[in-house]
Amino acid sequence: MRAWLIAFVVVATAVALSPAHAQRKPDASQKKDEPVENPAVQKAKDEAYKDALKRIPESKDKYDPWKIAR
Repeated sequence: MRAWLIAFVVVATAVALSPAHAQRKPDASQKKDEPVENPAVQKAKDEAYKDALKRIPESKDKYDPWKIAR
């Protein structure tokens, strides 16, 4: 009976700790370094993004999420 209790406690502890093990931070060997972009390329991308945002038309009406429910 005592052996079953010890086995149960060991299994329950292992099951309880497994999600915490899955959420830990990756080791330095698992990290992938992102390539550093040229500042001119980054600036061009930023300006293209800003220009694309300016081309989005402004909404004439105020958005009402409850319009269908009323």
